[in-house]
Amino acid sequence: MIKFTQYLLPHGERREIEMEVSDDIQAEADYLVSIGQKFDAEILTTGVVSFTCEPASDIDYEGKYFIKLSGNNPVEVPRIVAELVNEAYEALKVK
Repeated sequence: MIKFTQYLLPHGERREIEMEVSDDIQAEADYLVSIGQKFDAEILTTGVVSFTCEPASDIDYEGKYFIKLSGNNPVEVPRIVAELVNEAYEALKVK
């Protein structure tokens, strides 16, 4: 399960949510968290869902901020989350 901080309309109230993913995506997400990344989700006023993978601290955003947009449905959301995690992992993994 990947833990996301979800920001709720209209005032940005926060709550923790979890999303079930495949084992390989979970391993990539765990690595990202271990190097200081976090995951956020927000349903925009348009109904589109914004998913981000970003630094857990405000110290260094350069080159470490990833965002994907998704329709709010059970088919698209898991696919987009997997793409987000994979993109961030490929960019940030130690080579």
